Amino acid sequence: MPGSIKLSSNENPLGPSPKALEAMRGALDSVHIYPPVVSSQLCETVADWRGCAADEIIFGNGSDEVFTMVGATLLGPGRNAVGSENTFSQYEFAARMFGAEYRAAPTRNYQYDLQAMLSLIDSSTSVVFLCSPNNPTGMIIPEPELREFLAAVPKDILVIIDQAYREYAESEKYPETLDLLKEHPNLLITGTFSKIFGLAALRIGYGIARPEVIHMLLRVKSPFNNSSLAQSAAIAAVRDNEFITRSIEFNRNSREYSSKLFSEAGLEFFPSESNFLCVRSPSSDAAGDVRRLQEHGITVRDLHSFGMKEYMRITFSEPARMKQIADILKG
Repeated sequence: MPGSIKLSSNENPLGPSPKALEAMRGALDSVHIYPPVVSSQLCETVADWRGCAADEIIFGNGSDEVFTMVGATLLGPGRNAVGSENTFSQYEFAARMFGAEYRAAPTRNYQYDLQAMLSLIDSSTSVVFLCSPNNPTGMIIPEPELREFLAAVPKDILVIIDQAYREYAESEKYPETLDLLKEHPNLLITGTFSKIFGLAALRIGYGIARPEVIHMLLRVKSPFNNSSLAQSAAIAAVRDNEFITRSIEFNRNSREYSSKLFSEAGLEFFPSESNFLCVRSPSSDAAGDVRRLQEHGITVRDLHSFGMKEYMRITFSEPARMKQIADILKG
């Protein structure tokens, strides 16, 4: 909706890092030259930031492309991928794109039911998809439950943990997945520059795994899937600690304020470890509430496509905007 306040896609309301913008401007003169097929500088920068080795990283055109690389490598007719209901749709897309079956376990109170997921795994399963914090609920998989789950999954099955909102999670129960990677060679951790780094339009995501998994995925990676502008911006964004800290603080303050505000307004929502709030419609008609907010120039996400027709997803914004939303919904 032209001119509206967009709170439907979980973008960083602070925009991109100023240093990332400066880096892109500095790279403009070389846009006539193809970017590196694999940028050693980008790999080393992100590896230093995340605390892994440079040969344990692969980059995609968004983390979505990392999922499709997995699909191209491991999935096909006669194979299946296991995921969950009420989660990110790209997992199912990556499976069905290559003719594989996608099995979605039912959630329990909209939280991942890991035991139900385990029950769907069989000899034809190649991949398991997890999302933590989950999109669209914002809830995490606590470390003890995740460790128990990983121990139960056969080691010839690749387990993907999508951590697009990792930087916003502050719960003590949120696991350090790189520690888990040391114990589980069948783990692939994905992240993105679209959220806290504010580079959504540049489409750059990454995966971290053991070198043997990365080498397997590199066989199906497109040669120039990340532009030189995106690579330059990502390197600068990772190094801009001031912007990262400011983004985390803004989100923390908005999350605390919004949670208190929505509770006082009698609105139901899930506890969030992300940069959005998943709110139940007070009228059980989320689509109607979304239209009503649009009439006030605010766009939020109707979660019908996630199988949650009574819910909407609202990106955290400044206090006055969140209060306006709460007032409209309770009114």
